[in-house]
Amino acid sequence: PKEVSSRTAMRRTVDTSPLFEPWALSSKDDLVDMRAALSLGDLDAVGEIAERNALGMHATMLAARPAVRYMSPASLTVLDAVLQLRRAGIAAYVTMDAGPNVKVLCRRTDTDRVAAAVRSAAPDSAVHIAGPGRGARLLPEDER
Repeated sequence: PKEVSSRTAMRRTVDTSPLFEPWALSSKDDLVDMRAALSLGDLDAVGEIAERNALGMHATMLAARPAVRYMSPASLTVLDAVLQLRRAGIAAYVTMDAGPNVKVLCRRTDTDRVAAAVRSAAPDSAVHIAGPGRGARLLPEDER
C-alpha cells in the first residue's frame, strides 16, 4: 500500500502546494488540447500532453508541505529510458497516476522495442503490454 493515500495526498497538495493552482489551470487547457489530439489520432500530441500533465501533477505533489513523493527510483529509471527512446526517434511518452507505476504510450509497431528498453532499464520491474479497448459498454448480466 501507499505510504500516503491518494485522498490524503490530494488534500495536502490542494491545501499546501504553491504549484497546485497553476497546475489545475494548465490541466483545463490540457483537457481541451487532449480532446483535439485524440480526435485527430495524433499520438505525439496525446503523448506530450499526457506526459506534461502527469509530470506536472507529480511536481505539484512534491511541492506540497510535507512533500508527497510517489515516484520510486525505478520510476525515474523508466522515465529516463523513455526519454532515450524519444531521442532515438521512437514516439514514446510516459504518464503516471498517483503511484510509482509508469505507463508508456507508443505506437503498436514500437511496442516490442519500447518494452525491451523498459525491461533492460528496470529489470526488476514488471512490464505489461496493453492496447486500446473497445470502449465503455454495459456487460451482459452473466459477464459481470
